[in-house]
Amino acid sequence: MRDRRAPADAGFTLIEVIVSLVLLGIVATAALYFFIEGTRTTSHLQRSQNAVAVANEAMERAYAVNPVASLGTTSSALAAGRRQADVEAAWNRLEAAGAEGLDDTYPIWDPSLSLTNSNNAAVPIEDEYTHSGQKYLATTLVGVCYRKGDVLAPDQPCTTLPSVASVLPEDSTPAGMIRLLRVITVVTWAPTAGECTSGVCTYQLSGLIDRSSDLTWNQVVDPIAVEDFADALHGETIAIPVLDNDVIGPVTSNPVLLMTYPAAGQGTVSVASNGVVTYRAPATGSGIYPFTYRIKDRAGRQSDPATVRVSVKPLAANDSYQVRSGVGTTLNLLANDNGTPASIQISSAPTSGTVAVSGLTVTYTPSVPTGTDSFMYTYTDASGQVSEPARVTILIDSLNTQDHTIVMNARSSTADVWTSLTETLLTGVDDRSRVGITITGPRPAAGSLRVDGVPYTQTTAAGTSNRGANVEFSPMLNVVGEYTFRYVVSREGGATSDPKTVTLRVVPVARPDVFPVRNHNQTTGFAVGLNDAPSVYTTASAVTVRTSPPVPADCGTFPTQARLAQGEIQVVLPTIPQGGAQRNCSFTYYLEGSGALSQLRSETVTVTYSFRRP
Repeated sequence: MRDRRAPADAGFTLIEVIVSLVLLGIVATAALYFFIEGTRTTSHLQRSQNAVAVANEAMERAYAVNPVASLGTTSSALAAGRRQADVEAAWNRLEAAGAEGLDDTYPIWDPSLSLTNSNNAAVPIEDEYTHSGQKYLATTLVGVCYRKGDVLAPDQPCTTLPSVASVLPEDSTPAGMIRLLRVITVVTWAPTAGECTSGVCTYQLSGLIDRSSDLTWNQVVDPIAVEDFADALHGETIAIPVLDNDVIGPVTSNPVLLMTYPAAGQGTVSVASNGVVTYRAPATGSGIYPFTYRIKDRAGRQSDPATVRVSVKPLAANDSYQVRSGVGTTLNLLANDNGTPASIQISSAPTSGTVAVSGLTVTYTPSVPTGTDSFMYTYTDASGQVSEPARVTILIDSLNTQDHTIVMNARSSTADVWTSLTETLLTGVDDRSRVGITITGPRPAAGSLRVDGVPYTQTTAAGTSNRGANVEFSPMLNVVGEYTFRYVVSREGGATSDPKTVTLRVVPVARPDVFPVRNHNQTTGFAVGLNDAPSVYTTASAVTVRTSPPVPADCGTFPTQARLAQGEIQVVLPTIPQGGAQRNCSFTYYLEGSGALSQLRSETVTVTYSFRRP
């Protein structure tokens, strides 16, 4: 058998070696190609991921701006600082590059005409970023689109309106449509090895922004307003926190709505922005004064009305009275009280007399001739509130002096005309034994006052006269006026009355006149003042002549009076025709105090006169 094994030193032939080397080269080249291609793909993927991050960052800058705020009638705060020319240039560039969504969107910009560039835009139109040595350009466009409001599908389109070339004012949004903002960010970067066929790599990110308010949730189904009560003093202003006991959810503004107000004379109310009610009580009166309010939450739900009742308490003040012994005296206890009384109650009875109450009238009758007494009372107002007790102090004496007004005639004689005032000053003093009169304070401003014949000349409040039995007064010559002085009555070894005021009213006196026959057709004067007081009508006498009614037409006319200072009233006598008879005429006049003294008037008297043709 033949051995076919090769010899021990046998190897590859030259051809085999060459073929092997060629095969190894092909494998190595393929491996290198796949390595380079994989590296390039990984680099492109990394740059694409960076572009996504850039787009997200640009979109976040847009989302950070409050979309609710508006610019003008058509634009949004997202477009603040974006000049129209810059927006249109970027819009056209991306539209030419094939960016999606631009045809379905109206571009918006800042309507301000003062912009010269877009460098300070709230959301930059263009912004450059660098990641891993690669530069990226992010272009962000903001526009408006519309979609139907009655379609709830999440993928419904948001487009432009048919036959509408530009964005509408916000308040002109068509019925049934919702206006949305569309933000489009396009990121571009340069390719490194032709991985993008168009010569530039792009990544686009779009989003819609709904400017409608978010839904709000309120755990309270309906607000509940609860009644409130408060107390106030007369004329006091108080704050009433009506919300403290109410139940209400979130609110957006003052939730308190006043429904009714206090009636006239029962105070006033107002509401502050924090819902606190301010109530100002009336200066007078008392009672429980209501008003009503509702509360409203953020969702617009309103509570039922609640009532606020403010109690203004009745106030009773202490009183002091001087009464005559032996007779009942009506006491006006309520005169200095503040409230709306309905009834009076005696809470503590007097010890030296009796008190009778009839309605709101209180009568006190002393049971001793002199001394002091007191009692306590309260009153209830119309709302049922009761005042705190007040004390009434009584001085019992027969020296029951009082204020007086004494009227006397003016004086035209040169000699004093004395009038005794004593009887009037002692009116009400039944027991006049051992009593005397003392003048206190300043004397009357005009005229003469004397006590037991001694003139009283004091001019100060501290002045006093000697105690006397008779007081007299004489008016000043030819002057009318109103004067006062004060006096007290005292009992020797006993009590002294309260000071009282005497008002002296010196009034003018007019007396009728009859004059002899005068000739016709002349201005003639009638000296009516000769028997009047004052006898002249001047500023010094403080008196004015009033003629009323006018002279009958056939008896003459009153001209401008030029001789009143001489006490004359002039009449223009008419002409009596030839053969005419004598005319007998008259007119009336009265005297009146000047200015503030016009209440001082004389009686109206008649002046009778005749005139004839000579």
